[in-house]
Amino acid sequence: MVGAVVLVVILLGACAWAISSGPPTHTPAPPAPPTPITPSTAPAADPAGPGALADPDAPAARILRDWDAARARAYAEASPSDLRALYVPRSAVGRADRRVLRAYAGRGLTVRDARMEVAEVVEVGRTGMRLRVAVVERLGPAYAVAGDGRRLPLPRDNWRERRLVLAYADGRWRMAAATPRAPRG
Repeated sequence: MVGAVVLVVILLGACAWAISSGPPTHTPAPPAPPTPITPSTAPAADPAGPGALADPDAPAARILRDWDAARARAYAEASPSDLRALYVPRSAVGRADRRVLRAYAGRGLTVRDARMEVAEVVEVGRTGMRLRVAVVERLGPAYAVAGDGRRLPLPRDNWRERRLVLAYADGRWRMAAATPRAPRG
């Protein structure tokens, strides 16, 4: 996820300097209760295109989808505190994500639909309340809204493989780590 955040930072930063935006318009939904986790054995999807997720109802996929939706809401609300709540305390990837959000807000930008398209989610393991998953993902069709209502589509990125570690604490799943995934083979 660190790689995803860095990529999002770069992509969002490319558009941020050109636009100004108004205040956020909605409140994030409360966190969902924990989802029981069972290993996924679904075949891997072809990461060549969006919407190819083999089993979108697998527990790890639902957890990641819910986390990503909460992250997109935090961006739409320009809320560093909502974004902080999605990461374990002192998380480097969380700090980087908040820096990006603050940079947009500082320029008067509101980022909308900052969600990841996921082609593959594979549960790698679980220990206690920590979930490790391998994902193939990219930033979906996000855009920035200026104060005058203009919309600027953000650049699309390529599919990336990452290993994510999520930890369940305080009634929600939080991102603990995100690293590039080792090549298959």
